[in-house]
Amino acid sequence: MADIDPNAIITQVILSEIEKTIESVKGAFKGAYDQAKAKLNVGYSDYIKRNYAKCAQIKTILYRHQPVLLKKHYVSPHLNINKKRVGEDEIFESLAEPSRIVITGTAGSGKSLFMKNAYLEFVNQGKRMIPIFIELRGLNDESSKTLKSFIFSEISRISPAITEEFFDLGLKHGSFALFLDGFDEIDYKQTKKIEKEVLALAAAHSKCTFIVSSRVDECFFAWQDFKVYRILPMNKNQIVELISKIEYEEIVKTKFIKRIEGELFQSHEEFLSNPLLATIMLLTFEQIADIPEKMHIFYQQAFETLFQRHDATKEMYKRERYTTFPMDEFKKYLGAFCLVTYLDQKFSFDEETALAFLDEAFELEGSSIGREDKEKFLKDLLMSVCMLQKDGVEVQFSHRSFQEYFCAYYLCQCDPGSVGKLLDEIVPRVLFDRTLALIRDMNPELFDRYWTLPRLRQIIGKVQSIDPKTHPKEFLKLFCDQLIVIKQPKIVHFREKGRMGRNWFLIRFIYLNESFSMEKHDEKIALIEKSQGPIHKEAMRVRYPLEDLPADLVGQLLRIDGRHDDKALLAKLNSQLMERYARKDEQMDRLIAKARK
Repeated sequence: MADIDPNAIITQVILSEIEKTIESVKGAFKGAYDQAKAKLNVGYSDYIKRNYAKCAQIKTILYRHQPVLLKKHYVSPHLNINKKRVGEDEIFESLAEPSRIVITGTAGSGKSLFMKNAYLEFVNQGKRMIPIFIELRGLNDESSKTLKSFIFSEISRISPAITEEFFDLGLKHGSFALFLDGFDEIDYKQTKKIEKEVLALAAAHSKCTFIVSSRVDECFFAWQDFKVYRILPMNKNQIVELISKIEYEEIVKTKFIKRIEGELFQSHEEFLSNPLLATIMLLTFEQIADIPEKMHIFYQQAFETLFQRHDATKEMYKRERYTTFPMDEFKKYLGAFCLVTYLDQKFSFDEETALAFLDEAFELEGSSIGREDKEKFLKDLLMSVCMLQKDGVEVQFSHRSFQEYFCAYYLCQCDPGSVGKLLDEIVPRVLFDRTLALIRDMNPELFDRYWTLPRLRQIIGKVQSIDPKTHPKEFLKLFCDQLIVIKQPKIVHFREKGRMGRNWFLIRFIYLNESFSMEKHDEKIALIEKSQGPIHKEAMRVRYPLEDLPADLVGQLLRIDGRHDDKALLAKLNSQLMERYARKDEQMDRLIAKARK
């Protein structure tokens, strides 16, 4: 980095793109051509320099008081595409030409760091386009805006000289490389809308580059022109390199690295192969010799360490807390705060909004503390326990996994009567975050009794009067109204219809863990192609109304899909769960009767 002058590179790239952008409409400017060119040069330069500086520095759970240089702490990940392992250099090289790329990964795998580093590399290597870095979570506060108008507003907020007319010209002439970070952080109610807008924007502006980051989501299989890369878990050498770069007490780091190089990585690879969790484990390592096997215990220990421990950069110095809540009470209020923000799909907010969420959280707990105490609690979340961190004027979770853990923790303490309804809002996110897995791990009985069993009874009650063998279409209509065929890779599924269809899918996913073989996918596609004609090679996603398919074909698809078999499997699951908890209730009744004698 020291040998690179990004300002010189930025100026060179900007001037080249401005020439290309306005040359075709030069006549419209007449004598103002040079003035327009100068304004754009300053505007885009200011924008890129501001974003470059922002991406070049990071704040993490360890570096919350002062940002550090990303390049000094960055470890290059390995990625996977079509079962092929690649390095990030392959992606950087592809950005020399208009590209369509999705970067996926699990929570804490380093997607945002990858995107920031890619932005820096894009500038440092003097790529020919103007790079635009957009944090998509900002759309949650701008729900009335389209993606395109939001991107423009983010640019013009920093560089007012860039008008919408010039932005449109830049898109038309392929002047931009758009780095869209955090697709998974968009409110799930908006996801489908924004997905369509990303694809439409990419289709309309083929000369521009689009690179999107997100947690893993099967929707990306249908993004026809996009290459989908997945960040792989880190290996032992990468984690050792990561830990060695962290500014932390050298004695603790040395001991921790020695354990990793010994037996610890092999026994706790799930934690240690994830950069975020490995960093948190370093925090807990000094005092907790027994590394937990379960994820929720790991997060519990991490919080207790942050709540009680000294500052990592100041040996044996105990951090001041601004509130006097004991740990269990503090954790309860934090859980309520995480629940209300999680349900509202908010991962970052300004301080006033954070205080408004705290109003909801304390009210939920029946507490009427004043604004001053709420401000102190917010300071504790930022400074003492580091659950939140500042990013400019925004406040955000140090990592979303903390929000998910405390949301799960709070729900496990809730009145069972309200848990079922709350879980209805959370369960659909099972494919995107850890909240459900944490709830089931912490309190499986709560989940089984108050969500699964009532939904199983509803499903079984509705389908028991229809025989899927003799009336396949009527049976399938209970759950879907459309067949969707997706190719590359080959995936076929029925579109869910209402809550019943969704719950059927979720119960299958959570309990039955059904995974369809490629042979079944191929068979299903062959049936569709045979009956409806070949799928166009350029069409990633083809929809077939269920009503238009012949009953015998629906019957064949139903058997391949497994829904016919699942009718019996779900009835069996219902019986097993009812028997398990009936047996437990009987045991409890006997214990109570014995105690009363």
